Amino acid sequence: MILYNLDVDSELKNIILQTGDKQNQRTSVKALMTHWNMRDHDAFDKLAKFIESKVSGKVYDIWGALYKKDEYAESHSHKDVTNTFVYFVDVCEKCAPLFINDEKITPKNGKLVIFKDEVHFTSKHKCEHDRIVIAGNINI
Repeated sequence: MILYNLDVDSELKNIILQTGDKQNQRTSVKALMTHWNMRDHDAFDKLAKFIESKVSGKVYDIWGALYKKDEYAESHSHKDVTNTFVYFVDVCEKCAPLFINDEKITPKNGKLVIFKDEVHFTSKHKCEHDRIVIAGNINI
């Protein structure tokens, strides 16, 4: 697992809010989820390029998610990918953590977590603050 702390581009949150839900909770994300590939937005593309500069591979999926109270991500893995990532865009200290296998990752604005294709999930979000993240897949 690789961790980075980055400055948050406020445009990322705005794009996620403007795009809205495009998946209707048909994925493991039981919350608002944008299109699978948001790289056509400059702020998303900039994040993807940063990630590509740190790992060998290409970001081929990158999406946003917004969790409201009691929403969550089911336990899952991303099949046939080299790495997966989660970037915390707008979170607070009470927001639901990310779990990778048995490791608890505490959310913090600007935290980028890159990890192998491992089982991960988000427990039910219990605070009133919307939990906004970006996630994606990397392949060699």
